[in-house]
Amino acid sequence: MLSLKSGYLRLLCALLAYLLLNSVQASGISEIYRISRGPAPGPMAVDSRGDLYFAILGGGILVSSEGNAPTQFLAPIVSGYAHLRDISFLVFDSEDSLYLGGEFYRWTPFGPAPTEIVFKITAQGSVTELYRDEAGINSIQLDSITDAKIDRYGNLYLSGYVSDNIVRIGAEGQLSEVLTGPVLSEGIPFENPASMIFDQSDNLYIAATGSSNVIRVSNSGEITEVFSDVVADSSGSQFSSPNSISMNQFGELFVTSVSPYGGALIIYPDGEISQVMDQSGDGTGTIIQYGAFGHVEYGLEFIGEPSIGVRKAEAGPGGDFFMISAYSDNLFRIDRSTKITTVLGRSINTSHVIDHPQDLLVSPQGDVFVSSYRDRKIIKLDAEAAQSDDAAYAPVVSIRDTFNDFPDGTVRPVLRFYNSRDNAFFYTSSVDEANAIIARSDPGLPPETRWPYVLQGVTFSAAHSYGGSVPLHRFYNYSTGHHFFTAFENEYQFVLQQIERNVWPFTYEGVAFHVYLSNPTNNPVGTVVPVFRFFSSFDNRHFYTGNKLEASVLLRDDNWTYEGVAFYGETL
Repeated sequence: MLSLKSGYLRLLCALLAYLLLNSVQASGISEIYRISRGPAPGPMAVDSRGDLYFAILGGGILVSSEGNAPTQFLAPIVSGYAHLRDISFLVFDSEDSLYLGGEFYRWTPFGPAPTEIVFKITAQGSVTELYRDEAGINSIQLDSITDAKIDRYGNLYLSGYVSDNIVRIGAEGQLSEVLTGPVLSEGIPFENPASMIFDQSDNLYIAATGSSNVIRVSNSGEITEVFSDVVADSSGSQFSSPNSISMNQFGELFVTSVSPYGGALIIYPDGEISQVMDQSGDGTGTIIQYGAFGHVEYGLEFIGEPSIGVRKAEAGPGGDFFMISAYSDNLFRIDRSTKITTVLGRSINTSHVIDHPQDLLVSPQGDVFVSSYRDRKIIKLDAEAAQSDDAAYAPVVSIRDTFNDFPDGTVRPVLRFYNSRDNAFFYTSSVDEANAIIARSDPGLPPETRWPYVLQGVTFSAAHSYGGSVPLHRFYNYSTGHHFFTAFENEYQFVLQQIERNVWPFTYEGVAFHVYLSNPTNNPVGTVVPVFRFFSSFDNRHFYTGNKLEASVLLRDDNWTYEGVAFYGETL
């Protein structure tokens, strides 16, 4: 089996590195991922080694980072579900098994059928479906998963925002409902659970946005309301609609809000509540307010660095808290004395602008990761930089954008595109062709002229290190609009004959790139990888992958027939 480190996020379609970002060894702040076009990074998770895994929004692609250099892309094609549209969470357990869930599109004769699914991928690479929100499969509905947490016993807890519930999936896969709204049996309102956290005694805390409260479920099952509605402290400051919750090792709860009043508060173990950020400011000029940057809709003037549209909060290993704000584009650190520091923000240093931060992650080592939506990047602050008041002035290192020139004789990645309209795939090693496809698939284009392609990355590169390579021929099927590739001379000649006889609706488009018909190193472990070929009679198209785990998943899918090794490529 593949190990998690070498092949796991090779999960279902290891789309290796068209990014080729440099490894970051220097301390401070660095960009470890950036893409000029295409899907943005979203949910993130860190394994026990400190390796970062993150999802790509809209494309259902997972990416693994080792040593801060992204090396893998993953496009799940699992159990007949052709496309993972949106990954809503990633979380590791103590054994480095990864849990992920989100909205899948299952392709049927009537078109795509979306449904929510939860998977577990072990450190050895085996994949298990834990939950599917489909009639006749599960009696418990789980709609719009917003958060996932694992207790010390290996039980997975999921919050259903639309279904108003908390669902537990046991270590052996058993399914149960922990809380069910909109009103709990104790008479406590419970609507739109958005975020969860366990304390050191396995008591579960849930921030419920719709009911404007924080619920505590003790390790014995007792349910209490820790915080409720709008009055947060003796000053009468208002706080409602909590959307994120975190806890430090001292048992202090940090809760943020997305209401028009905005804000962040700390709930101490003795029950005392202190609102550290609100619309009136905190005494240092830091104001939190809902609305556009610089907006005075509520009669307030922003003095200093506002926080607008709080997205998420996370506790650091030292007991302080970090918080991202999606619309004011900044990252705050709040220490235990409630001192607020703007670590990243537009007004501090333009080198560190984050445009619409999407997710926040603090590793056990104290490194802080922020993924941002509009500028499609991930910024990492090492533990020292995250704690420094001067962090925002640290130099940015190791920034390389997508599609830098590849000099002749070096790695030539084979880029893979997914056609979201026809459930098809396209492959090219041409940077110019790839850029043209990306430009014509820009979401900003009118729907009637926009191409339906999503860049997924790569699972192999073209031949470039050894002699004996052969051309890979490319054909276009003008009946289906899809492409066919072959490196076998007999098959190439046969297709040409079918074209000449007007039997097959193909046109020959020339040599796509060069590959190997056999492993030139005679070494099963190395830089040469087999590229596996599958055919779907249902969709009438072929699929190629250089990832063994993805191939093993498709071998169990009745929609795909394995046709053997198409050719050999190289790793990047």
